[in-house]
Amino acid sequence: MHLAVYEKRPDVKAVIHAHPPITTALTVAGIELAQCVIPEVVITMGSIPTAEYATPCTEEGAIAIKNLIQDADAIILDRHGSLTVGDSLQSAYFKLEKLEHAANVTATARMLGKVKVLPENEVKKLIDLRQKLGIKSRSNPCDSCRACEKEPKEKINVDNEALVNLLTDEIVKRIQK
Repeated sequence: MHLAVYEKRPDVKAVIHAHPPITTALTVAGIELAQCVIPEVVITMGSIPTAEYATPCTEEGAIAIKNLIQDADAIILDRHGSLTVGDSLQSAYFKLEKLEHAANVTATARMLGKVKVLPENEVKKLIDLRQKLGIKSRSNPCDSCRACEKEPKEKINVDNEALVNLLTDEIVKRIQK
C-alpha cells in the first residue's frame, strides 16, 4: 500500500498508516467523512474519501487506494484505519491528527443530532481561500462529496388552483387570529 502511494504520487515524501479509533468506528457504522463539514478540513485536505474494504496485509490495500490517492492526502480504510501523506513526516502526521479530529466532531455531532454540511457557497469561499494560501489542491472537495446537492429540498407539487386555495386558507387563518 505504501509503495502504491509513492508510485502514484511523486510529490509524497512520507506515508502514515494508522488505526485511529473514532475514524475506524465511523467506517464500521457506515459513516463517511467525504463531506464538507469543518472549514479547516476543507482548506487543508479537501474531502476525505473512504476506500473499499480490503483484506489487511494483502495487495488488496494497494488496489483499494490506488485511484483515491491521486486526489487525496488522507484516505480512510474501511474497517482498518487511515492513510495520510505529506511532503514530510510531520505534514502527514498533522493530517492524521486533523482526520481523527474530524471523525470525533462528526461522531459527536451525529450523537447530538444531524451533521450539517457547509453550504455550497461557503465551500467555494474555502476553496478560494485555499488557493490564496497557496495550498495545492489535488481536487475540488466537492468532487467526492456533493452533499449539498444531496440535501433533500422540500418540493410542493400543486396546481395553480390548489396553490390559491392553500394561500387563501393561510390568509384567512392569520386574519382570524
